[in-house]
Amino acid sequence: MSTVEQRGEDHTSSNIDALPVELIDLVFQYASEHIDTTSACSLVSRTWREIALPHLFSWLTVERRDAFEDFRDFLERHPHITRCIRTLELAQISDSTSRGSLSAVGLDSLTELVAKLPALQVLFLRGVFFVDPQHPDASILTSPGTSHRQLKHLEIRDCFGHVKSDLPLIDLPTLIGILQTLPADSVTLSYENIVAIPPSDPRMTRMLRPSTRLHLREITLDSVEFDDQRHDDMRHLYDALRQVLAPGYLHSFLSRVGFGTYPDPESMRAFGELVHSTAETLQHLGLPFTVRHLVKASEHLPEHWRILNLHECHNLQSFTLSVHPPMLRTLAAARGTPYRQDVPLSTTCISILSHLPPTVRTFTLAICDEVAPAHIKNKKMGLEALDEALLSAERFPSLQLVEVTLRQRYHPEASIHGCELAVREVMPKCDRKGILKVSKDVTVMKSD
Repeated sequence: MSTVEQRGEDHTSSNIDALPVELIDLVFQYASEHIDTTSACSLVSRTWREIALPHLFSWLTVERRDAFEDFRDFLERHPHITRCIRTLELAQISDSTSRGSLSAVGLDSLTELVAKLPALQVLFLRGVFFVDPQHPDASILTSPGTSHRQLKHLEIRDCFGHVKSDLPLIDLPTLIGILQTLPADSVTLSYENIVAIPPSDPRMTRMLRPSTRLHLREITLDSVEFDDQRHDDMRHLYDALRQVLAPGYLHSFLSRVGFGTYPDPESMRAFGELVHSTAETLQHLGLPFTVRHLVKASEHLPEHWRILNLHECHNLQSFTLSVHPPMLRTLAAARGTPYRQDVPLSTTCISILSHLPPTVRTFTLAICDEVAPAHIKNKKMGLEALDEALLSAERFPSLQLVEVTLRQRYHPEASIHGCELAVREVMPKCDRKGILKVSKDVTVMKSD
């Protein structure tokens, strides 16, 4: 290479490096979603490599069958990368036939791994096989001079442990142990995978001791499908959360409930006690079950829903109610059936809304299952009455948004245009006021 050519390359490199660091960093921020582009740019010069490194490793996904030992070794060999990781997803790859071959992950080793990442804010745990926690020690997460370090968000999905099953199930003591060991401001749980045990069990007694309170501000329960036979699991989950949550922290309890998630008296009681214990600070609430058209006895009356203690949430800003739409045809009533079909679904919804404080600004009606315009207009749905009730001046004077969400699971590509027109037709008052919104929430069905 000639001297002139060498000087030309040096000149180009120096011009690139002469750009303000803030400007180069801004370029990498816009390109951060394109890993190949960011990786190629990191090879331009040493300066660009140093600037690109935090963007290349800000979000890391690690998929293994083992207990992530090699990932821990990688971090020890490259300590400069540990300061770059802000979001980490740990996933163990398996199916129903190979879960037995996975290496169990201990909470102590997981805690040590997280402690190596001082910039970590978000942690996703997917399909991880946990061993039974004995005495998890969260103090290791606290670096010298820093107390009560918490993640911003923790998501636990399809994890399992201590349950003999072909399904990814995790027992409640293991789940509580994870939450206590990896404290976070907000947590998302796929609660269809949770198996509860009675609070009197020694493992639960150990986990529910007063010294291990959770300072959670947001809880989101997420589920695609739910077995109605598992009401005891939900009841024990609500009871456990009520006992481990530190008072004065929780301001959001949301639930993206599955199809066919109907309440029973004991789970309603347990959830109502959880609401009572957090009512002072609760601002956003979504009921963890669906309301259906078929009702028993007094289920459509306001008094039936008083047990949820919604009237105690004096600072509530948003409320989400999930419903299962009535069938277009009337079923032939079986002899001795306790269900009534003559009560519009909106009657039950209005009974629940009657317990909400006037502070509510946003109301979301999530319609679960596939729906057509005919379902929306169905008199058994009764959305006209709900339209009237929502705009009652003395009920919700601060109401700013009414959102109807169509929660679909089979046809994610289907248009909701026809349903949107139907919603606006049967809810004309909310539409004219400009506060009505129709959206689609696609639920991806899982296959094992």
